[in-house]
Amino acid sequence: ENINCVCFSPEGSYLVAGGQAKVLTFWDARNGRMTGTSPAHRQEVSCVAWSPDGKRVISGEFLSPSGGGGRIRFWDSVTRQMVCELAGHPGAVLSLAFSRDGGRIASGGGIAPAGRDARGTLKIIDGKTGEEQLSLIGHDGFVDSVAFSPDGKLLASAGVPSTPAFGMESDHTLRVWDAATGEQICTYSAHDHGGRSVV
Repeated sequence: ENINCVCFSPEGSYLVAGGQAKVLTFWDARNGRMTGTSPAHRQEVSCVAWSPDGKRVISGEFLSPSGGGGRIRFWDSVTRQMVCELAGHPGAVLSLAFSRDGGRIASGGGIAPAGRDARGTLKIIDGKTGEEQLSLIGHDGFVDSVAFSPDGKLLASAGVPSTPAFGMESDHTLRVWDAATGEQICTYSAHDHGGRSVV
C-alpha cells in the first residue's frame, strides 16, 4: 500500500509514516525496526509532522469520497494515543508544519466544489490547544505545502500542481504571509503548474 508521507523525530532517532492503510507506523531509524502502529484516520493519511519537542505527532487526511472534511489529529508520540481531533478543513488536509518553537501549526488543503472550482484553505492553529488562530485567504487552488521561517515570523505556502483527473486546480503561486497577522506579504508566480513543496 502506498506511503504518502514520512517525518523524522526532532533528534532523528525515529520515523513516523502514513498512507493508504489509514494508520500511522512508527520506526526506529537507527536499526530499521518497526516499533508500532496506530489506527489513525477514516481516510488515507495525507501528511504528518513531529513537534519540535518530540512529544506530539500530528496527522491529516484526504477528503472523504462521500463528502465531509478532512481532519487533523494530535497524537502522543510515546503512547501513540490520540490526544485530540480537529475538523481542520472543509476539504482535504494536504500539508502540516510546526513552527520551530512548537507554538503554532500551519495547515494547508482545499476543496473542489461542484464545477471543479478548487478553493484553497490555509490556517494557523495553536500548537498546544488546537484552536484556530488565523484563516488565510488568497489561494484560488489547493494548498499542497506550508513552511514556517526559522524565526516563526513568516509562513510560506504553495499551490498544488493542477490535477484535472481529481478536479484539483492550482493558482500556480507561492505566497508568503506574516504569521502573526495573516497579512499576505508577497506572491510569486514563477511556476507554470503550481508548487509541490516549500521548506
